[in-house]
Amino acid sequence: MNIYKEQIIPYIGITTIKLYMHINEVKTILKNAGIKYNIELWPNKGCEPEVPWQIIRIENTMDIFFANEKIFKISFKKNYLGTLDSGIKVGMLLDEAVTIDKSLHFVDDNDDYESDNGYWVEIDSETNNIVMISIFIKEALDEENFFQYKW
Repeated sequence: MNIYKEQIIPYIGITTIKLYMHINEVKTILKNAGIKYNIELWPNKGCEPEVPWQIIRIENTMDIFFANEKIFKISFKKNYLGTLDSGIKVGMLLDEAVTIDKSLHFVDDNDDYESDNGYWVEIDSETNNIVMISIFIKEALDEENFFQYKW
């Protein structure tokens, strides 16, 4: 099993790690695969409701975001070799990705490019290469619903 090469599926996850999965399941998968990781805690103090986020970080490969111990977002970074079903991948030129997915458009508020197909990309402004692809749960598209954490 090489989770670093699995296909990225918006609103779903990858073959091994799925959105909504419990943090303990993910830790077991990573441990069994011999993958080292760190966990970071964002307490979200002062937010209403005050739900802390945990992030499992696999160096230069992926960040897995949890609230209430369930995955709501996965970000794939430079060492991740898997692709979206369209072939879009980390390291690709943004211009090439936009040719493949015409719905990719820049969003000022988030300083990223968002696709109507359920993913976001961040680019290196100097090289115009994609440096991160993020997928998320459908509830993330509606902030009011998302921040109720009832998913």
